[in-house]
Amino acid sequence: MTLRITLLYLLISTALFAQNKFEKGIIQFKDGHQENGYIEYEPSSPTAILFKKAVNDPSKTINPNLVDYYSFDNFQRKFSSQTLEKSDYFLEIIIEGRASLLSLKNSNKPIRYFLKSEKSGLKELDIINRIDNRVENNGQVTQFKVKRYIGVLNLEFNDHPTISKKIKNVKLSQTSLSKIFSEYNTHFDKSTFNSEILEKKDIHRISFDIGINNTKTTPEGKNIRALELENKVTPTIGVNYTYTPSFFSSKTSFLFGIHYNHINAQGNYYRIHDVLKDKYELTKINAKSASFRLGIVYSFAKPQKRLRPSIGAYALGNFLLNSSSAYVKVDANGNESELYEGFNLSKQGTVGGLGLELGFNYRIHNDNDLTFKFGYEVIGDHFKEKPSIYPNKTIIFRLGYSIKL
Repeated sequence: MTLRITLLYLLISTALFAQNKFEKGIIQFKDGHQENGYIEYEPSSPTAILFKKAVNDPSKTINPNLVDYYSFDNFQRKFSSQTLEKSDYFLEIIIEGRASLLSLKNSNKPIRYFLKSEKSGLKELDIINRIDNRVENNGQVTQFKVKRYIGVLNLEFNDHPTISKKIKNVKLSQTSLSKIFSEYNTHFDKSTFNSEILEKKDIHRISFDIGINNTKTTPEGKNIRALELENKVTPTIGVNYTYTPSFFSSKTSFLFGIHYNHINAQGNYYRIHDVLKDKYELTKINAKSASFRLGIVYSFAKPQKRLRPSIGAYALGNFLLNSSSAYVKVDANGNESELYEGFNLSKQGTVGGLGLELGFNYRIHNDNDLTFKFGYEVIGDHFKEKPSIYPNKTIIFRLGYSIKL
């Protein structure tokens, strides 16, 4: 069953990811006209993007030589068309203002950074290798690195009264460059655009869900009270909190949740002793519990995406709410009594378990999502002493609503 669920999940993920490549946006063309539609969110190459007017329309390829810029409706991402080395590319705008910071991502090559302004035009911020023509070190040619980007920044920011002292300490990284660009732009006037990739904030979400459980209870041990138990599908309701720390990964979250669960199973009472064989007719498990979950969730898409498939693994603590009536036997007259009352067996309030969950988050409005999850949990019963045990294996389907705090 779990293999079938996993295969179904992969098929659904593949189908939906095909649509998930596109996000609502606008393209500003160089001839002055604009087009609204769906733009490829993460193109494989910076030399072209896919675009379609409506979700179900066929996509068409648009090259940067026709475009001034394009941006997205639901998040702060903007790309500008620029000419580099006689070819046109889409560069991402990290900061836009008096001095703009742009980046170029091209396959597996290192990210390249650029400055653009009225004063300097478009200049690459880079480090180059130089060769010392002097023959030293036993005839070995000496190479050294030149931080050419420091000179470009010094020339661009020479009209700022105090920033020149800081430039020598700037590193060729997005974080370091963005700080110096922001400081420079703020001194004159605020930046006209800041990409959301600069805002590395922790993400907190709370979700509410309802669903159904399909539990299989299999009696095991020497003194079992039922050979087979037939389970009923039961409802479940719960609340979950997820925390995604920015320093860890935008795709990895910690999960804490609590759910109300109900196991409802019964089967023909079974004992090998003749004195008990005809006295009782049914064995019933009517366990109501609060299930606490603590685990990790990995999302296959970034938080900004409209559709985010995920997989989670968690540990369970199952707290029994109805200890006296959870495990009972029923006689011929319908009278119920505790399953092991003659043995005076005590029950533990909380038992552990493990769970695996596959899910989808679909953004419906700003930071609010619809959620769909199906999972598989394994948990034991609540008897401390085990002349027989009644472990539970549960398949879960849940629908919910998630809110970003």
